[in-house]
This record gives sequence, structure tokens and C-alpha cells, in this order.
Amino acid sequence: MTHLDEVKVFCTVCGDEVVDERKRRRSITCTRACAIIRNKYLRARTDARKCRFCGQPCTPEEKESYRAWRKAMREQAKLAVQ
Repeated sequence: MTHLDEVKVFCTVCGDEVVDERKRRRSITCTRACAIIRNKYLRARTDARKCRFCGQPCTPEEKESYRAWRKAMREQAKLAVQ
């Protein structure tokens, strides 16, 4: 019996208890299916904020704000060089 067998760990997705084998691998989900659901949730949460591939904003308002910020940074860099 190891230290991890004594600790009750619960799945972050469904709330069931995590089996000993997965606890040893320090998993926070009880099954592979719950792990897939968790990964999809995390990916969707990130995709709502920015593009997964380029890291830039993805909504039209965010894109316009980003363009304005980049333009301001270019102007600031031109002033610093002069």
C-alpha cells in the first residue's frame, strides 16, 4: 500500500473517485473519456480568447483592438528611433 492509496482523489469532470492506477500517474480524471472531455473543455476555453495556432485574438472586436494596439506600438517605435 502506497501513500497515494490512502488519499481519496476525485475526478474533476464527473466527481467519481480516481482509481489507484490513475492516481499513481497523477491523473485528475477517473477515465480516459473524462480526460478527453476535460481537454475539449480547456481547448474551447482557450479558443474563445485567442486563436490556438497563431495566438492572436479571434473576434472582430478583438482583431480591431489588436490592430490599433499594433499601430500604436509602431508609432511609438518610430518616435523612439528619431
